Amino acid sequence: SIGSPDAECGDVAHGQEGSCEKFNRWASVQETLATRDSQPLVAACVAALLDGSKCRVRNLCSTTVRLTLDFTLWLPGDRGHSTFNIDRHYCERPNWPTAVFDNWYTKVLLPRYQEEMEAWRASVRARGCLTMEARVDSCYIQNRCPAPVALPCTGRPV
Repeated sequence: SIGSPDAECGDVAHGQEGSCEKFNRWASVQETLATRDSQPLVAACVAALLDGSKCRVRNLCSTTVRLTLDFTLWLPGDRGHSTFNIDRHYCERPNWPTAVFDNWYTKVLLPRYQEEMEAWRASVRARGCLTMEARVDSCYIQNRCPAPVALPCTGRPV
């Protein structure tokens, strides 16, 4: 036991409090090994972002990842298509791999930023190549560059 049944245990700052009996649960060797063995997979596949009182988590791999918290959360291997919100304090635990926060930046935000930057650059190139001339009831657009450009409004090459 971690304390007498009438003693109070927990972490008041995180809203975890109660009699010590409430926390008197010890993991089996099998559970401990499963958690230990899943840490490299969590560090490689999970991306996390602290967002207010929540922690946003995604599994970026195609393999399902098991997160063992006060409960077990199975993150489907959907390559980051699903985002799960859990309480922030789960992501602030000392055994939470810090790589998951780096993953959010390098594997979630940076690729999105790079895609948006390339779309912006393509838009700038298109504006430099296109000329427009008003004609009766129409607008004539001409591409002066050798390569086709995509119009932002249509996405089709001109």
